[in-house]
Amino acid sequence: MAQTIDESILCLQKIAKELGRCPHRAFYYFSIPFVPSSELAVDTMLRLAEIKKGDIVYDLGCGDGRIIIEAAKRYGVQGVGIDIKAELIRQCKENSKEQGVENLIEFIRGDFFQADIKEASVVFLYLVPRALDELEDKFIKELRPGSRVISNMFKIGDWEAEKNEPVIYPHFRSLFEAIAKERPGHEIQSIIDDLIESGQLKAPHESVSSSFSPWLCEYVKNMNLGTIYLYRIPPMKKVE
Repeated sequence: MAQTIDESILCLQKIAKELGRCPHRAFYYFSIPFVPSSELAVDTMLRLAEIKKGDIVYDLGCGDGRIIIEAAKRYGVQGVGIDIKAELIRQCKENSKEQGVENLIEFIRGDFFQADIKEASVVFLYLVPRALDELEDKFIKELRPGSRVISNMFKIGDWEAEKNEPVIYPHFRSLFEAIAKERPGHEIQSIIDDLIESGQLKAPHESVSSSFSPWLCEYVKNMNLGTIYLYRIPPMKKVE
């Protein structure tokens, strides 16, 4: 469903605000607004994970729970979903009940940076690079050898992916559809620049104001085509 212009601008305002909220967690909160994984992305992530009987699946930043709900439905495995947002956790619980897998999955409202993930054999992620960087040591310390980590869209630091597959991400660009229809010929960059000039969109700090517009533009464009990455613990590192 296409968003209105006001809704599109509001989403961008939230992004800018959350970038400046907390330096240590800024890019984790940058996941606001919630952008769900497409059906193709979910299918690809589950296939690359090679889930088998006895696996315990975690989703860090689980959103509406669609990935581990689908894992429970297809493979009958247990799962844990963690998200900081209460409204999404409520939605997760409702969705799992509707799909008849509520007894297999536990949804927790909390900070996944602090969560105990030692029992996980499969971990799903749809997080931005800064959050993934912060999680690297946690994965190495807490996950057992052979555990699989599947990241939607972004690579994990300098880890070498065992497998990767491209997928299409149409969701984020929908933020600009309503605006673009009223401004024929305008590119994403010019739309962002106009919003900043009019005061409807602001950079989180003056120190990054000059780079904010091209950075946000590049992020939006990259959201349309991405890759699913499979990693295995212990990870291989890239050789320069």
